[in-house]
Amino acid sequence: MVNFLKAVGAIEGEDTKTALAKRYAQTIYPDLADQPLTPAKQGNEYFTFLANDEVIRIARNQGVADNMGREAALQELFTGQFSEARTADITDFQPDNFCMRMRKLEGEPLTASLIETLPLHEQAAVALKLGTFIKELHGITPSDTSHLPPSDEMKTRLLGKIDGLEQRGDSQLDPQRLKQARSYVENQDQLPDTKAMIHGDLAPDNILYDPKTGSLGIIDFNNTKTAYRHQEFAVMAHFYPEKFVHSVIDSYQKDRPSPDLKGLVRTGMDVMSITHNNTAQDSYKLPTPGQLKR
Repeated sequence: MVNFLKAVGAIEGEDTKTALAKRYAQTIYPDLADQPLTPAKQGNEYFTFLANDEVIRIARNQGVADNMGREAALQELFTGQFSEARTADITDFQPDNFCMRMRKLEGEPLTASLIETLPLHEQAAVALKLGTFIKELHGITPSDTSHLPPSDEMKTRLLGKIDGLEQRGDSQLDPQRLKQARSYVENQDQLPDTKAMIHGDLAPDNILYDPKTGSLGIIDFNNTKTAYRHQEFAVMAHFYPEKFVHSVIDSYQKDRPSPDLKGLVRTGMDVMSITHNNTAQDSYKLPTPGQLKR
């Protein structure tokens, strides 16, 4: 595997890299040698290929390969845990070669534009199922957390990005807004919220919707971590209309008293917009340190 990673790193051109990864996959899995492997949407983390009803993934670097091992452990933990969503069954995982083979989930990415095309009752059904999945996920308490990143990893990463923005002194970013963002991150332990195991990246590409059956499939648990629950929805708020996110939260909170998740989501979303795009509009007002300590 190390030799493969070195070879990929030395090659110029994404098409050439993908062709090499394809040959490598067929070497690891000889039964695929005579089958067409179709490159799927390629990202910075994996080479992904489709073969009939399976998905083949190969890590692009050692760090991603380590994440793949954690994901394999999580997928085993998740077996039979979810009532309203499916996760991909891993049929083979080779730690030494960092190749993963899994069943393909039917469906298309649940984009905001796709949601808008659905009748209102189907939109409500999707929100209900997604909220139920998140509630079930957050309710899982793994006995072994060694495959999860440290619980304060997100806090450390956000503070690092805020430090970088302060050092740059970008004139387009309100210093007071940046100060409030730092206060939010530093004082997260005082928020009226609790930590849980979150997916961490419920973006359209990772939520598959099958319009024929109305079923949901959830993929890519690479960013699964222990974090505050509202951060799960804050990620979603970057991709979906506020009304839909609120419907998911309502489903999540059904029969379960919770703090003001909707307000916390607005705050978390604003902090993410600052740390990921420092020219973002000031669409939400961050709380003051005093408000955080209520």
